[in-house]
Amino acid sequence: MSRAKHIKRLRDHALVSQGGRCAYCGRGLSRSEATADHVIPRAAGGRTTASNIVAACEACNFAKSNKPAPRFHTPQVDFGPQRGLGEEGGS
Repeated sequence: MSRAKHIKRLRDHALVSQGGRCAYCGRGLSRSEATADHVIPRAAGGRTTASNIVAACEACNFAKSNKPAPRFHTPQVDFGPQRGLGEEGGS
């Protein structure tokens, strides 16, 4: 699977999990309006995994840029442990 298709699948999964809303501002989004955002940016070591991708509106994704989500503002969704960053827990 290509990287673009993989990210699109993760974005679509996140959008459903988030009830069709932007992870940051809570605005309702259609699939075509949603962008994939790395909660922990790739530039900061974030991975392209389901636990690190959220659906965000274009305005929030642009405003967040390459800052980690907590510095941007409090997300509207609980991201859970960040796989691959030592927060996964047991199993």
